[in-house]
Amino acid sequence: MGRLRLNVIKQLFFTAAPAAAAQALEWGVINWLVPAGEIDVFTADLARRMAAKAPLAMAVIKEQLRVLMGGMRGNLVRSTDDGKTWQHQPVAGAGSFTACTLLADGRLLLVGVDGTVVLGDAAAAQFKLQQLDDRATLTGVAALPGGALVAASMAGARALELPK
Repeated sequence: MGRLRLNVIKQLFFTAAPAAAAQALEWGVINWLVPAGEIDVFTADLARRMAAKAPLAMAVIKEQLRVLMGGMRGNLVRSTDDGKTWQHQPVAGAGSFTACTLLADGRLLLVGVDGTVVLGDAAAAQFKLQQLDDRATLTGVAALPGGALVAASMAGARALELPK
């Protein structure tokens, strides 16, 4: 629903009126509008086209799009046996992560949609929530040579200073 204009969202919620299929197509809520008599052929063809793609590549793309649109939902997993098994790693106070980077000293830095910055130890076993003055939505982070950090947001890129 993030792609709907605010006035459309208000109309839908405040009137509780159903939207016509053509209107939903125009708003971008649905991708296709198919006549009822053609729905079986259309969906079978769509399923065939999707199934013909490389399954692993499709799974990776699907996950990357989910992370891009909604963040990692505060989920972090780690492996201590070269990826044979994975355990959920709780991160207190964290929302949806949007990006992470490995710092020169081996620590992991994660940023989130709510401006959250989380710093993990070199083993990725313990994480600490960092409070920043600016709580802008962070969409990316990079560690530069020399130890400098750059964070990206909808407003642009800026230096990121971690609290001491």
